Amino acid sequence: MLRYINYGWHGPCFGMGTETLYFMKGSYKMKANLTSSLVAALMMGVFAGGAQAAASYCLPNGTNTDGMTLSDVKFEGANATDCYGILTGNDAQLFETGNVGDLNLLTWGTWTGRITSDDGVSATESYLGYDFTLSYTIVTDAGGSTPESGNWFVTIDPGPAAGETLYFDFAVALKGANDGLGYWYFDEAAVTETTSDGTYTFKLATNRNGGFQDLSHLSLYVRDGSTDDDTTDDDVVPEPGVLFLMGAGLLGLGIARRRKSA
Repeated sequence: MLRYINYGWHGPCFGMGTETLYFMKGSYKMKANLTSSLVAALMMGVFAGGAQAAASYCLPNGTNTDGMTLSDVKFEGANATDCYGILTGNDAQLFETGNVGDLNLLTWGTWTGRITSDDGVSATESYLGYDFTLSYTIVTDAGGSTPESGNWFVTIDPGPAAGETLYFDFAVALKGANDGLGYWYFDEAAVTETTSDGTYTFKLATNRNGGFQDLSHLSLYVRDGSTDDDTTDDDVVPEPGVLFLMGAGLLGLGIARRRKSA
């Protein structure tokens, strides 16, 4: 099947079998032979992509390029230490057989385990000698310009003794019904009761009409908070763009010196 798509102004229709596409923008034309399934996936990226910025951290400004803020997720009334997003995909796919996956690639260090609550249903996992039970409840449903918000709860068994404080590092992941994944990091979260709670506002995913989507699941990543395992303070790893600029600057200095010596 032969098809011309002027992707600046018109949307495609999809059929079956193998298709030859010509992507046109002005006088420029690109040819591609693709199966119908790949055509659909490609065109979803062409027409729906572009609005979301590259994933980034919220520090040092408290917000990132996608509008995520430290106050979007709270634990016992306190804002997150840092946040990162927006990502595509599913964080559940990043955690299999004890592997916390891509979260370990962030500047927040390595993690011990993960608990996931789907649609608010309680889920329990055992790590560090404790049973962690996670759930959440919706307070405000998503609709139009109103994002979903609610409360999340974590029960730790055995809980702290009277007058005792347990310290954990937490990373909360919010994932949208169709897309949109973000992480919020809490450094040395103080746990003084068996059940602790927090709040969330989910504004990472929107539908075609621009309305906010529902939360699909909430995940909690845990590790011992009594040791310093993060690099968010003085030894932050530069992002790729920063590394590129640093490399370009050093290269320019090297060229300038060589010209001067010549």
